[in-house]
Amino acid sequence: MGLSVAPTQNGEKVTVSGQFSSRAREATFHHNILNPSLFFGNALAAGLIKQGVSFHGKVDEEIVSGSHLLLRYRSKPLSEIVADINKFSNNFMAEQLLKHLGAKFSGNPGTSAEGVKVLEKCMADMGIRTSEVFLENGSGLSYQNRISAQNLVKIL
Repeated sequence: MGLSVAPTQNGEKVTVSGQFSSRAREATFHHNILNPSLFFGNALAAGLIKQGVSFHGKVDEEIVSGSHLLLRYRSKPLSEIVADINKFSNNFMAEQLLKHLGAKFSGNPGTSAEGVKVLEKCMADMGIRTSEVFLENGSGLSYQNRISAQNLVKIL
């Protein structure tokens, strides 16, 4: 059995290949979502349609202008958040932290790509050759993430 995911104009195309055993009834596959905003929008649209709400148009991703602050929440200190991320191996929180770094230093919206740039600058400032490191996301779930043991020890 195999699973591949590729981005499309309207979301993601998931392809399942292979054959089931004659005794197998179902299989479960897990994969990371390539674009969470579009995934959520399309899932919401599908849910509305399933419940009988008419939905016309296309799900798209844009920066909202003219927004107003509705709520401000003071979270735990960053040191405690990072400790929780590491203790519970919380990949979602790690990805959100990376996106926050991207937003903080490059402006909204925070993206993984902008957050990776922030991390690369930090690593370069630490004397790590960033040409030897490849990061795609903050969760560590990408098969594209690469770092040598030597560079990881330098970071730690």
